[in-house]
Amino acid sequence: MLAIKLKNNQQICMDIAIAYKKQRLMKNMTREMLAKSAGISESTVKNFETTGRVNLDSLISISKALDKNEIIKLLVQTDSPQTIQEFKNQNRKRSRI
Repeated sequence: MLAIKLKNNQQICMDIAIAYKKQRLMKNMTREMLAKSAGISESTVKNFETTGRVNLDSLISISKALDKNEIIKLLVQTDSPQTIQEFKNQNRKRSRI
């Protein structure tokens, strides 16, 4: 498999679609079942799986329906402070002594 940097956006989209289709099949779900669970049309699922194209809202719905919540968490992850000290230091600016 090519490194992500060497792939164009369409190739990456298709890789994502293939991974999601595999996940759907592992869960023994039809496109119709996934569409119903995600609250989207079956044609949206088919279009995603065959072309790799899907809007972000539908991708989030599909992710939730397939229990791929870790993907959503990864995409919205921020570097928020984990400790009180990190919180105190987050607005500190470096200065010369």
